[in-house]
Amino acid sequence: MTVKLSDPQFEAQTKVRLMNPEISGFVESTINEMLAAHFEENPRVAKEIVNKGIQASQAREAARKARDLTRRKGALGGGGLPGKLSDCSSKDVESTEIYLVEGDSAGGSAKGGRDRNFQAILPLKGKILNVEKARLDKMLAHDEIRIIISALGTGIGKDDFNFEKRRYGKVIIMTDADVDGAHIRTLLLTFFFRQMPELIKNGTIFIAQPPLYEISKRKEKKYVLNDGEMNAYLSAKAMASAKLLIHLSQDNDRTVEGEDLDALMKLLLETQTLITVLGKRGVTFSEFLAADKKGANGLPSYRVMNNGRDEFYHDEETYSNRCSALAKEKIAQQGELDFEDHHESQEEQALYPDGVEVEEMHEVHRLNTLRMTLATYEITPKDYELVQEETIAGEPVPTRFTLVSGDGEKVDIPNPQEIIKEIREMGMKGYEIKRFKGLGEMDAEELWHTTMNPEERTLLRVKMDDAIEADRLFTILMGDLVVPRRAFIEAHALEVKNLDV
Repeated sequence: MTVKLSDPQFEAQTKVRLMNPEISGFVESTINEMLAAHFEENPRVAKEIVNKGIQASQAREAARKARDLTRRKGALGGGGLPGKLSDCSSKDVESTEIYLVEGDSAGGSAKGGRDRNFQAILPLKGKILNVEKARLDKMLAHDEIRIIISALGTGIGKDDFNFEKRRYGKVIIMTDADVDGAHIRTLLLTFFFRQMPELIKNGTIFIAQPPLYEISKRKEKKYVLNDGEMNAYLSAKAMASAKLLIHLSQDNDRTVEGEDLDALMKLLLETQTLITVLGKRGVTFSEFLAADKKGANGLPSYRVMNNGRDEFYHDEETYSNRCSALAKEKIAQQGELDFEDHHESQEEQALYPDGVEVEEMHEVHRLNTLRMTLATYEITPKDYELVQEETIAGEPVPTRFTLVSGDGEKVDIPNPQEIIKEIREMGMKGYEIKRFKGLGEMDAEELWHTTMNPEERTLLRVKMDDAIEADRLFTILMGDLVVPRRAFIEAHALEVKNLDV
């Protein structure tokens, strides 16, 4: 008779036999003897098992501590946070908010400028622990994390978190507008995503947007969030009264002003951004323009880098043929015969010989669209190569463009890139620009009006549309493994818009 191990009758009989003291003693002694021999021969396995047991014990102790931390005594008056948390007076959870502020200096300004009725302030010292790399017990031993857990009152983790016990309707992360501030913000978001994801899912996590610049002129004062907003503001000031003359011939000018000048400025800015992206790829724009063909429909969108030499192609067919030829060259070097099978089974870049890289420059498709629009203003890509020339006597030669300010001042401009620069400089005249290095540079009144006043501030709500993708990104960017993080950064390096170095 054959007995299957999954047979219920067999399992029941086995359980009965193992409950027999004589049988159980024999089984235990045999297993102990065999395990001891196995562990002596495999100390690494024994160490891993012991470590698992230690970690489980630490996790249980950490969970107990987490539950203790969630017990709120009054308004945390005697709960271990003297002088750290400045709580609000309102007990209406939905109307209250807590600011997690970078640094004691900024925390002091925030405390002085807040509305005490509904705004609580929790200053954080330094950078908190990266919870993606830390065990639960180590995380709960970190002072700043313990303070956050106690202040929010929700508990942490799947078993102990309770959204209904939250003490504030909004949790607002307020850090400096620099690299360190971004790092602290990322560490806090990692903590919330891993330990309090329900706060994100319910839309209670926000990011404050403190200004980077103060622009002032006499009694006029404006705060702006970033370089782009500042440039747009100053350019708009200049374009309100300026006009651009495009010299088509000796006696024929085209005048661009008002809304038309504003539209042209947007086209030039986007074009400049794409030229910068090409530069990050190692493509010099003048060399790129030299590859342009007469009669070709736009700039070349395909590039082959062959041992330091660039080859540009306009149409996909010619580009594909060149790639196929290079791939066959690699196969011939390796002695491979079946190109199609090789093509399907290998990574694309591995198809080509050493020193050869191929790419489709997707941004050029947009650049070609902009080229056609700029042509309606009589501006061509070749205009980007123009420079200010002088006569033998050193006198400047008339340029392609002239910018005329509202008060009649004229500035000769050689190329479209300089148009952007001159309009910005024209808009800056008479203005004083102050750059804030950190939140601590703003006094209580400034911080209230720019960052904390609900009537004037800008807040970004943290949302999670795809939990699986969010989990993947946090694992890659905040985890222990360096290789996938480096690969991600290399793959997305060209997408960076705001880089503070």
